[in-house]
Amino acid sequence: GNFSSSDHSIQEAIDSDEESEYRGSSYDELGSRGLNNVPSKASGEESGENFSFDSSELFVDDSHRIPIGGTMDYSFQSFPEAVKIDPRNLRCLIADAKKVFRVKEAKNESSLSSGDTYWVGADSKPCCGLEKLAKQIFQFHSKTAKYELSKSGAEWWVQVVDKGDDIGWHWDKDYSAEATGYNIHPHLATVTYFSEEGGPTVVLDHCDGIEVKRHVEGDISKCWVSRPKIGKHMAFDGKLLHGAPSSMAKVFYKQRGEKRAREAEPSETNGNCSNESDHSLRVTFLVNVWL
Repeated sequence: GNFSSSDHSIQEAIDSDEESEYRGSSYDELGSRGLNNVPSKASGEESGENFSFDSSELFVDDSHRIPIGGTMDYSFQSFPEAVKIDPRNLRCLIADAKKVFRVKEAKNESSLSSGDTYWVGADSKPCCGLEKLAKQIFQFHSKTAKYELSKSGAEWWVQVVDKGDDIGWHWDKDYSAEATGYNIHPHLATVTYFSEEGGPTVVLDHCDGIEVKRHVEGDISKCWVSRPKIGKHMAFDGKLLHGAPSSMAKVFYKQRGEKRAREAEPSETNGNCSNESDHSLRVTFLVNVWL
C-alpha cells in the first residue's frame, strides 16, 4: 500500500531511519509482546493527576503552535492503503486494540471521556506492535521537521466502539495545559482504521484559540470527511475540531450501494486470537505527533 501521493510506501518512507524495522504486513513481529509495559500519558478528565504544566515556559508561534524547525505538512492527508495488514493477523491486531482501550463513557454530554493515552518518545524503542506502528507514523510525518528528540514523540491510543456510537466533536490537546487556561494542540493528529464500520472521521476548519474559553463559536467554511477502511491512514492539523458522527455512515453505503464489511467472508485466524466477530465494531488507532 502507498503511504504518500508520490507512490512511496511505508517501507520506503521509513527505511531511511536506521532504527526502523518495518516490513509491511508483519504486525506479528512484536505483536502483543510488551503490551503490559507501554507507558501511559494521562488525558481527558484525569490529566491533572499525573502531569503538570508550567505556563511560564509557554512559547508559541503566530499559528499558536509550539515552534519547530524545518517543515511539516499540516494539510488534510489521506492514504487509502497505508498499512498492510495480513488478514490472518487482523483479529490479533483488534484483540490487542481491545486490551489497551481505556477510554470510558463520559459522565455527561458536556464532559470529556476519561482514560489514558500512551506515549512513545522519539528517542525510545517501541515495546509492542502497536507502539511500533505509532512510532513509524510519527517518523513518517516528522521526517522534514527539526525538533528536540527528548521532548518529542507519539501520543497514541485506540477507540474500540460500537459502529452505532458517535465520537463526539472535540479538539485534541494537552489537558494539563488546559487546566492552566491554555490550549496546546499536537502538531498533527492522525487516524488509522482497523475496521470498515461506523461513522467517518469529519474534520472541521475551526480552531479554539490559545486561551481556554467557556464557549467557542464561529463560522466553518470547510470540512474534510474520511471514511473507514482497513489499513487506511489520514492526518490533519492537530488544532482542528473533529469527530465521527455515526449517522453519516449510512450516507456512504446508500449512495454507493457497496457490500458492507460484515457481509464479507470471515478471515482466517492466526494463533490464539479470538474468533469472536468484530464486524459490529469501529476500531481506530489514533496517533498525535508532538514536537
